[in-house]
Amino acid sequence: MIAFGQRGGLKKSVHYADTLVDSISKAPRRAPQFYVTVRPRSWSQDEESSMIRRFTVCAGVVLIAAVGGVACHHKKPQAPAPAPVAAPAPPPTNPATPPPPPPAPTPAQSAPPTEDEIFKNKTLDQLNAEKPLADALFGYDSTDLSNDARALLQKDVDWMKKWPTTKVMVEGHADSRGTNEYNLALGERRADAVRDYLVSLGVPTERITIVSKGEEQPFCAEETEACWQQNRRGHFIITAK
Repeated sequence: MIAFGQRGGLKKSVHYADTLVDSISKAPRRAPQFYVTVRPRSWSQDEESSMIRRFTVCAGVVLIAAVGGVACHHKKPQAPAPAPVAAPAPPPTNPATPPPPPPAPTPAQSAPPTEDEIFKNKTLDQLNAEKPLADALFGYDSTDLSNDARALLQKDVDWMKKWPTTKVMVEGHADSRGTNEYNLALGERRADAVRDYLVSLGVPTERITIVSKGEEQPFCAEETEACWQQNRRGHFIITAK
């Protein structure tokens, strides 16, 4: 309650009003209420009018200050603006699976070796073991070539012409009947007969050499006609290719 008395008490009453306003500003959410009691005294009309104007001005100032203080005191602090939410990171993308490597090129199959390559890679021992040249067989104590012997020698000539770089040695053999000297001479004549026939069929002489073995290296050791027949022969040895 504010009581206004004499003029001297007006400042005191205003002080009380400031104290009341401060209390009101601290009060929670209650509208300020003013109770003004004026004790009349014998004032002149001018004084009364002036007093009323002053009171009206003071009351208005006090009311505005009180209302403003309450409003400022109880105004809720503005909440801070929420922090911007970062956009979610895009989901990781799986790296594209690399295409499988192209298949390894199939190695080209090498062509089978030619007949010339096969022949070139063979050793003399391998060639002689294969016996590409047939022996010419003779009759007892004879150097004549039979038709069968000539047919075989023809095939031998064909082989030597196919492989023109080859050279041969013709061995003349005899069976065990007769003396060694005689059989050595007989073996030499048989080797000559084979060589001459080969030369007659077109084989150069320089590709053929002869040697007599007599009865020293028999093909068969039995003392039978079948075995002696195999020992009377002109035998081929390949010496160059």
